[in-house]
Amino acid sequence: MDSQTRLGRTITLTAIVTILAVIVVIYNIMSHQHQLSIVIVELFIALTCGQLYLGSRWARWGIGSFLLLFGCTFTYPLFTPKVVFLSFPAAVFVILGIFSLVSGLVLMFSKSVSPFLDEQRTNRSVVASRTLKTLWIVLLVAYVVLVYNDIKRVFF
Repeated sequence: MDSQTRLGRTITLTAIVTILAVIVVIYNIMSHQHQLSIVIVELFIALTCGQLYLGSRWARWGIGSFLLLFGCTFTYPLFTPKVVFLSFPAAVFVILGIFSLVSGLVLMFSKSVSPFLDEQRTNRSVVASRTLKTLWIVLLVAYVVLVYNDIKRVFF
């Protein structure tokens, strides 16, 4: 593993840890609601992180886009007049938002991530690939059940 691939691995793992930290923060904030749709989105992001680590290029852009979205959302308090009076939770959001923005931009536009993803794709094991495919199917079934229950609740 050369230095460029090592740097790509570091960038990828940093992005995965950042997005998982964002998921944990969002889950703790919205834990009182216990909505199935929030859990499904979080599972989608977690499975996309697995795909990213196994070398999928589409997951690179998906996770990068989610990081940019979360970064813009969490850094919003910086652009309000009360920026001086940030509470501790708001400061945590801002720091996580800045880290998400930087991590997403670096993941999407770094040239050293591509060699790492290529290496991961060639070294992918069959068991890991099948496990992720099975988990994607389970997520799809959960989404279909959620949509069916919503349609049933609205129309019947």
